[in-house]
Amino acid sequence: MFKKLKRKFVFLNMMMISFVMIASFAAIYMITFNNIQNQNKLKIENISSTTKHYMEIFEHSVMVNVQLPSGEYIQAFGVIINEQGDYVFDSSFGIISKEFILEAVNLATKENSKTGKILLDDKQFQYSFSQAFAKVNITDDSLKNLPVVEQLYQITFLDITESQQTLMQLLITFITIGVVTLFGILGISIYFAKRSVIPIEKSYIKQQQFIQDASHELKTPLASIGANLDAVTSNPKETVESQQKWLGYIYYEIERMSKLVNDLLYLAKTDNTEAPMELSPINFSETIENSILSIETVIFEKGIKFNRHIDSDVIVNGDEDKMEQIVKILLDNAVKYTNAGGSIDVLLWIRKNQAVFSVSNTGDGIAEEHIERIFDRFYRVDSSRKHNGSYGLGLSIAKSLVKSMNGEISVSSIQNENTMFTVKFNCV
Repeated sequence: MFKKLKRKFVFLNMMMISFVMIASFAAIYMITFNNIQNQNKLKIENISSTTKHYMEIFEHSVMVNVQLPSGEYIQAFGVIINEQGDYVFDSSFGIISKEFILEAVNLATKENSKTGKILLDDKQFQYSFSQAFAKVNITDDSLKNLPVVEQLYQITFLDITESQQTLMQLLITFITIGVVTLFGILGISIYFAKRSVIPIEKSYIKQQQFIQDASHELKTPLASIGANLDAVTSNPKETVESQQKWLGYIYYEIERMSKLVNDLLYLAKTDNTEAPMELSPINFSETIENSILSIETVIFEKGIKFNRHIDSDVIVNGDEDKMEQIVKILLDNAVKYTNAGGSIDVLLWIRKNQAVFSVSNTGDGIAEEHIERIFDRFYRVDSSRKHNGSYGLGLSIAKSLVKSMNGEISVSSIQNENTMFTVKFNCV
């Protein structure tokens, strides 16, 4: 499923980028092409008018001093022809051979088109046909006969080899850049597709695991309730008092299920709630002291050494009930996992305008590979303690509560020595 999602992400990304690149390159190419075409058109119009001007001067036998650099190549020239297609005049002034000009005229007239392109001596020329002017030939018999009118035409030639090469080089450059860029973007897309899918994949795996764990945790007490009910119904003549043992087990499992369902509802609520919790200044020191009182008896019954050092009147912004719940979760967790004859240390102090609350206990500790998952729902380091009354939701709830009150929670552990949970809140 996730491989398909990655491929779809890469495909869509490449399609969008390819479309943008092709559109951008096509726009640049078309703009360049139109600019070159307009420049060529302007050059042809200029050489056309120049050719006519030189022809008129030539016809009136006026001496023309045209300065043309020796050895220079003329990029554009005009040719005047008559109605039969015979050569009359050209504007190259001998720089271009007459044979070359006649060949160019021959190729252009064969095309039978007013405009076009021809290839001559490995050079590409753009040509344009136009009417030049009518030549009137007056003879001695002009009084008896109508004057002879000869229509002259002009073919203007422009060497566009360089401009065509420019367009071709631009096209090759675009294709090369496009291919290289697309391969680069393909690699980047694959990399980011993997990166972007990782959180989704992790979330999906956690969700699947959550459903499995929740189903299992609900299945166990239901099975126990069913077994105890069977025991009760198998002796229908017994009194309620005599069946108190089995009924007590049923009530116990119902309470556990109720707590599990409430915890799950709370976590679901915090996942879907975007509104911040209403916070007010509370005395964190008193909250911790009150929470210790409720669990102190259990600590001494288990023979655990209990040490505490709590700074007085530490004020933080929070919700008192939620703060007390955090403290009780951490204390309860410490009691469950403290080794026989071990100790629990509870500390509260102020450091850099932050209230730092820590609960540490001796014991097996937490292996490094379990640290990053310790706040996951239903996660337990020791699966053998799966039915010690804990569902593995306490630390997840504690983290959610701390986060909702703009605090931080972390854990550090040394295997076979101790584990310490640390909570930080900004002081008022």
